[in-house]
Amino acid sequence: MSLSGIKERKLNIFELFAASVGLFSRKLPWLLQHTLTIHLPYAILTTVLFGTLALDFLQYQGVDPQSLDPSVSAEIMQKTLMFYGALVVVAFFYFPLSCTPLAYLSEGEIEGRSVGYFEALRLTFSKYVKLLLAELRVSLVSIPFALLLIVGILIPAFNYSLFPFALALREHVEPDSLKYSHSRIVKAIPLKMSASYIFAGIVTGIVAYWFVPLVLTAIGLNGIVLMGEAGSPVTLGFVVGNTVGFLIWSVFQFNQILLFLNTDYIQARAAAK
Repeated sequence: MSLSGIKERKLNIFELFAASVGLFSRKLPWLLQHTLTIHLPYAILTTVLFGTLALDFLQYQGVDPQSLDPSVSAEIMQKTLMFYGALVVVAFFYFPLSCTPLAYLSEGEIEGRSVGYFEALRLTFSKYVKLLLAELRVSLVSIPFALLLIVGILIPAFNYSLFPFALALREHVEPDSLKYSHSRIVKAIPLKMSASYIFAGIVTGIVAYWFVPLVLTAIGLNGIVLMGEAGSPVTLGFVVGNTVGFLIWSVFQFNQILLFLNTDYIQARAAAK
């Protein structure tokens, strides 16, 4: 689907998804650069963390903790906390790099400007500290909701999910990207945004995290062990599957960005009348 109408009228969730798939297919070489420079290193690093800190303890899954030697239980707990702590830190620094370059690409395509990959990456790094600080604010806002467990954490995650795009593309309009994301976009289309997230998330997730692993198993990559002994889950297929999954997940990220831009354009047109 063409992006030409995104400034003129409200697109429904199916039109947004079709436009996202179209953008993904047209810019695949660009996205492959993004995958090789950002997603692949992240997949390798998280795999190494898992293999180093968690792999040895898979043998104890399903074992009654009280039946283990106290020193073993303590070591399992220590390394488990180290693994998840390291994972959170790595993901924190990875997140802005995973999605913000796509925002620059998307608006460039809409406006007829060619935004090269390394230009988008340069623009992202120019706001990287601000992106991290905004992400930290979202994390801190989420702490009270954590008392409500998973459902509670989804509330701020949903309300502020568009902040990287607001900060990257609209900081000249509203410096507070969380406020812009929530007040101008999310409050305007909560039901449409929910439906769009669910539809795009399910379709993209099935392809990325169900179909791709099946293919990798069929061609034998899940049998090539990288760390541990035979039967270890740390295989070449594990790394490739995560990397390809991140690439395909770009469709969902495009869907978020186009939803943000479509709503923002229509609101700006309405305000100008």
